[in-house]
Amino acid sequence: MGTEPYLSMFSVTVVLFLPLFFDFCFGRNVDFLSNNLDVLASKDTVLKINKQNSQFFYRNNKELDEYLKLLAEKCKSIMRLYSIGTSILGYPLWVLEISDKPGEREAEPGFKYVGNLHGDEPVGRELLLLLGTWICDNYMEDPLATYIVRGVHLHLLPSMNPDGFDRRSRNNAHNIDLNRDFPDQFLHHNDNEDSCQPETKAIMNWTRKNKFVASASLHGGAMVANYPWDGTSDGRTKYSRCDDDKTFQYLAEIYSRSHPYMHQSVEFPNGITNGAAW
Repeated sequence: MGTEPYLSMFSVTVVLFLPLFFDFCFGRNVDFLSNNLDVLASKDTVLKINKQNSQFFYRNNKELDEYLKLLAEKCKSIMRLYSIGTSILGYPLWVLEISDKPGEREAEPGFKYVGNLHGDEPVGRELLLLLGTWICDNYMEDPLATYIVRGVHLHLLPSMNPDGFDRRSRNNAHNIDLNRDFPDQFLHHNDNEDSCQPETKAIMNWTRKNKFVASASLHGGAMVANYPWDGTSDGRTKYSRCDDDKTFQYLAEIYSRSHPYMHQSVEFPNGITNGAAW
């Protein structure tokens, strides 16, 4: 993936997806959104964010560890670094919490981003580092960064699969695809949680302990917003509708249409797809 699509995806994530998501899902009548959304989604704002984050390179696991610790210390009034477990090879699964009251429970929506679930899809881990860095550098200076910190509890897991990243492999150190390792309504051989991989167990325990209202996982390989369900009862490739299908379509299309290219996709109408139909 080249530099321009990479930075464009980051801009969409920061500029539009989060505020629209919170406004729609929680019915918050936020004057900030109604008065400033056009400005936040403007080309000037996107270019400003791109310029601030124009330096891009992939960090190895040691560098990721060091960078997260430095970032959390730099902005310790709004950030907290914690681990939800370790990988098979012993790498911490670091999460960067961002809030005006990190470490405290608040009556605010909790949202989690997960990157690098597949070890050979590393763009997500750098996107989340850039997102955390941008918020750290712009809190109290930029209205959107300030709004995110004050209006939500944000949790960023840059790398769910550091072992796979080290090995340049899709799978973890046990050669398991973590994206197929969770209990699934259509895959009953995964019902035994004791047999799940340590990275998978860490995500499940983390989710149970926190009241996340929604999540997003950043993958690589295609420019599309994918929404549930991802499976079918008979294993066939076809549309698999969940109860909140209209809501997920709405959110996916907001994301897609905020991107300069995604909504123009020839392969995916409007730049979105139901996972099971893909």
